[in-house]
Amino acid sequence: MGNPENGRRAEGDQQRLQADLMKQVGGLFENFLSKPPPPNIVDLWKEHERIRGHLNEICKIQSEMNASNDSKVERSPELLSAFIAWADQIGIQRNGVDVIESSDVGGYGLTANKSISKNTVVVSVPRHAMMSLDLAKKSSMMKKAFEQDPIVQRMENVALALFLCCHRLKSDSKWKAYINMLPRQFSSPLYFTDEDMLKLKPSPVFEEAMLFYRTVARQFTVFFLTVSRNEAFEKARKTSKNSNTEPPILYNTPFTMSNFTFDLYRWAVCCVTTRINMIPSETDKTKDGDVKLIPALIPVLDMANHEFVNEIIDEAVAFNTESDTAEIVAARGYESNKPVNIFYGRRSNAEHLLHNGFVPEGHNSADRYKLKIGLPRTDKNFQQKHKMIFDLGFAGWYESNIFMFDLANNIKSEQILLAALKFLKVRFELLEKTYGEIKAGQNSIEKNIERLKLGELAILNRAKNYCEEYEKAILNPTKSPTKKPTEHVSRSLAKKSAEV
Repeated sequence: MGNPENGRRAEGDQQRLQADLMKQVGGLFENFLSKPPPPNIVDLWKEHERIRGHLNEICKIQSEMNASNDSKVERSPELLSAFIAWADQIGIQRNGVDVIESSDVGGYGLTANKSISKNTVVVSVPRHAMMSLDLAKKSSMMKKAFEQDPIVQRMENVALALFLCCHRLKSDSKWKAYINMLPRQFSSPLYFTDEDMLKLKPSPVFEEAMLFYRTVARQFTVFFLTVSRNEAFEKARKTSKNSNTEPPILYNTPFTMSNFTFDLYRWAVCCVTTRINMIPSETDKTKDGDVKLIPALIPVLDMANHEFVNEIIDEAVAFNTESDTAEIVAARGYESNKPVNIFYGRRSNAEHLLHNGFVPEGHNSADRYKLKIGLPRTDKNFQQKHKMIFDLGFAGWYESNIFMFDLANNIKSEQILLAALKFLKVRFELLEKTYGEIKAGQNSIEKNIERLKLGELAILNRAKNYCEEYEKAILNPTKSPTKKPTEHVSRSLAKKSAEV
């Protein structure tokens, strides 16, 4: 028989750890994450360090509470074989492709095992094999959260990430073989060290990455505090036989204060942001009565890696409504033993890094630079500038911090237009200088950052040169090019966005 004293001591230790854990999570939320982010990047970085410090302490306490951690379990040939067997059994069809480990991407991908013609359906995944928002809503684990939690109701990707967390902790999950083949870590900024994060400077992505990290940390703390009510409910139910209190909204999940960790949640967020596809919902409709598209994780199909192209190509991923399957349709012909990839979509390098965890090689025609122009309320001319923005047509500018502005058609005064061009040119020059010498990357993260910065520098250089040419066209109209400056600007600057 066990020693009762040891049992009481262990229970006391758990209670102490739970109290310490609640203090850390509560402090993180109350002191930082319940408030708006700091307005300047220096204070944002200081806050970021504090947030990381709290999360590290939370991780240590949960480890002491014997939190299960399978993050170090590597994908293996045995797990791959089990995954393929599961995929075949559940009805996922592969036509001429295998899932194999690819040294080029440091993970797994699809490879042709024979010659494949264009427009061939190479992968077909039935709806019941997917982890979709529809299934999350129907599940007993998440049903109450969809009914009552505002974050789950409004943010579909977050809801799907929580659903994935549930199934990673569920030992008899239908998708266990699939989950075992998902990466355990990512090259997303959510997994960057402090040193990696600082290497992003002076890119605008430095700020975006910190805000992204902050958002995910905030979601984690909110959900953790909700999970903590499960154990409080259990204690109350044991002490009060006639308790009519409703169970907490995450009571039916496998989450506990020890196993719902930041590592688990950010892993699920990265799985969703890097792998989701949109499929038609079985039940949900848009306001216009059309079928609503919802996020889903699609096994095997999401093993296809990115193929970067600048030209317009046919969509490789499609949903066949007749067979109710998601498909990969070969956008071109493939030779045997060649990787079968798909195009992830036209995104900037920043979007690729933040949401896919990589920056594609080569020139990205969809790349862009967010120029941040501040309008602080402490500015002595704030009211005049506010009115000017309103008069220029941005009546709802205070509701959004991103807008596009066409210099040629909105500024009629040549003098003001020249001043605007000079302001932009000087700003571009100063920003160029802040990059200094871009060091060659020595690892995958550094190489991604190198490509990101080189792309941003190219945009800044082209923008600066454009302003110079436009200035010359205004000051020397007889020497201007065949195209009128206003026509050229209308087409070019309409594509640039500024962040206020």
